[in-house]
Amino acid sequence: MPEKDSPNNEDILLSRLKAGEHRAFDMIYKIYPAGALRSGKYSVFEGGTRIPFIVSGAGIAKGKTSDALICQMGLLASVANMLGQEIPKGDATDSEPLWDTFLGKDTKGRSYLVEHAGSLAIIKENWKYIEPSKAPAYAKLTDTELENAPVAQLYDLSKEMPPELWTQ
Repeated sequence: MPEKDSPNNEDILLSRLKAGEHRAFDMIYKIYPAGALRSGKYSVFEGGTRIPFIVSGAGIAKGKTSDALICQMGLLASVANMLGQEIPKGDATDSEPLWDTFLGKDTKGRSYLVEHAGSLAIIKENWKYIEPSKAPAYAKLTDTELENAPVAQLYDLSKEMPPELWTQ
């Protein structure tokens, strides 16, 4: 890899693809990938969307955490940016370069994020909006609470994960 903020050419990005199944699998093996966060895979609640994302390499502060809004869609533009490569116009339109966020130079990350897992959700700044849905609120097969509700839901994420986003 060409050098750019990495004299040893050893930048590592590690992330999980999706959140855990939560109940069905996890209760058998006593593994809870979402911790105490509400719900799991197939849901736009925090337990279904927050996943580990670890960045390591030269120029990246060790042992730091960040509240920056990122998502895996940003990986293509971020790695292209790190390598000094252009993405052809019209390609990867939902990918935003986040390399400065990974380095800790930008503490905000994306300006907003659209999520979809049955219902549509939008995160902007400290707010999460989940659109109304007539779909079931519970997935029996995976024993997972879903975000579906007949009314819109709005959560203030700045309150260190409000109680309504934690497992009941």
